[in-house]
Amino acid sequence: MITLREGSVADVPTVIGIWGSAALARDPHFVPPEDFKRRVIHRLSLSGSVLLIADEATESVGLLMLAQACADYGAGPPIAGIAHISMVAVMPTHWGRGIGRTLMMAALTRARSDGFVQIQLWVHDDNARARRLYDSLSFSDTGESITDHQGNPIRRYVTEILHGVP
Repeated sequence: MITLREGSVADVPTVIGIWGSAALARDPHFVPPEDFKRRVIHRLSLSGSVLLIADEATESVGLLMLAQACADYGAGPPIAGIAHISMVAVMPTHWGRGIGRTLMMAALTRARSDGFVQIQLWVHDDNARARRLYDSLSFSDTGESITDHQGNPIRRYVTEILHGVP
């Protein structure tokens, strides 16, 4: 059975392990950003940031980060009413079991209760599994594209949050 919990700075090694395993399984040439650990700790320090971790028994098997969206691709000031999802990852041994969907649904619920009206995220162009998940959750490709730290294209997806909808 999968249970969700809020993570903390103490979970940073878990975050790095899950995210790295998922990224390497998807792309054997993946190299994590040099400052990834610092970025995770920084995101956790932001007001309202939530690290959601999916556990099965005593093993952490998935995660995502929900935070206030910021302008300038995360480097600028907060954008009112918009949440940002990042670091969505599931251990490859647990792919196809609905863990990503469970994490995303929890993030959507949390964002709605926190008063956000829109959620954005970025996804690699070649990550068909993730794009199918986001499409199924009514996220839309905005057409905006940038490149990640390795020069790979990533696309911005958004969805509106309907308040008052169960």
